[in-house]
Amino acid sequence: MEEHKHEHNENCEHNHQNEELIMRASILQKNVEEINSNLEQIEMHVAELSALNSNLDSLTNENKDLISSIGNGVYAKTSLSGGNLLVSVGSNVLVEKTPQETKEMITSQIKQLNEARLQLKAQLEMYSHLLRESLMEIEKLSTNKST
Repeated sequence: MEEHKHEHNENCEHNHQNEELIMRASILQKNVEEINSNLEQIEMHVAELSALNSNLDSLTNENKDLISSIGNGVYAKTSLSGGNLLVSVGSNVLVEKTPQETKEMITSQIKQLNEARLQLKAQLEMYSHLLRESLMEIEKLSTNKST
């Protein structure tokens, strides 16, 4: 009777440990997925900014006819005069900048995004390592339980 009680306590403790590890692994998996999603968003943003930077190379100080998006797939023929651009700096505020100043601003944004990407990759590596460890512990407990 006493031996059966001891076995029951070991099984309860083993199940509790396993549940904790599964919960931990689940949280780590969610973190990995979130970081991967953030990395994808950064990659898309960097690609958009890089394309914009390339497009700015084609602008010169002379008058140039352009097709400008005015939203939701609607475009207007426009003309760039004076060579300067209106750049949004947030809160619906526009600042006039030369194409070169705009390129420098975009290059700076790309640099910041690349730094954020490196930090996220480091976090991803850490969470992935912890997740692998948790999964190995779960497997080990499951193997021990079945023996």
